[in-house]
Amino acid sequence: AMRRLIASQMTMGFSCSAVAAPSLFGSNWRRLARHQLLPYGFDFDHCSAPPARPGLREQLRIPPGRSVIGHVGRLEVQKNHDLIIAIADQLVRRGEDIHVLLLGEGSRKAELMEQIRQLGLGSRFTFAGNRADVAAVLRGAMDCFLFPSIHEGLPLALIEAQAAGLPAVFSSSVTEEANLFPGTNQVLSLDRPLCDWCDAVVQALRAGIPAALGDDLGRFL
Repeated sequence: AMRRLIASQMTMGFSCSAVAAPSLFGSNWRRLARHQLLPYGFDFDHCSAPPARPGLREQLRIPPGRSVIGHVGRLEVQKNHDLIIAIADQLVRRGEDIHVLLLGEGSRKAELMEQIRQLGLGSRFTFAGNRADVAAVLRGAMDCFLFPSIHEGLPLALIEAQAAGLPAVFSSSVTEEANLFPGTNQVLSLDRPLCDWCDAVVQALRAGIPAALGDDLGRFL
């Protein structure tokens, strides 16, 4: 009913991405000139502050020396935390000294924590909940950003992670508009084997954070 009313009454239809548009305007949305993509506007100033890593990691109870895989997203099925846990499990089995930092809340929190406990990975995960200082945590506590969502419109968390300079590994289910640095980001299909995802994360961790990437993003946009 909502879509029919919108289609009959609107003068212009705007969408944040080519993936989100069909859900509101239908699969043939490109045929009408009144349907247009309108990218989000961002203030990236908060992403350029230098990180205060030791103090922030200590506050988050992340053991020193560990490589931190970060994720920001609701603890719901769409965000595919099961794959994040599976990747962490395999990396620990490989002997990688990693830690996973999860920001966000959701209905699956207890279920995910139990899954982690059963794998013996409790000391390798930090659930940081919802925070007002996400940009500081991105730059000050994470070494790479993992985002294996099952579907997305235009994920602001991934945009912000790239603005913070984090090397990103994410699923091909994420809309192409979010891939701001295709030369350095790693995009994998969810059908790829677990070992490929693990290799991509290790490569991102080894690459480290290019200090100028956040500034380059502002110029890019």
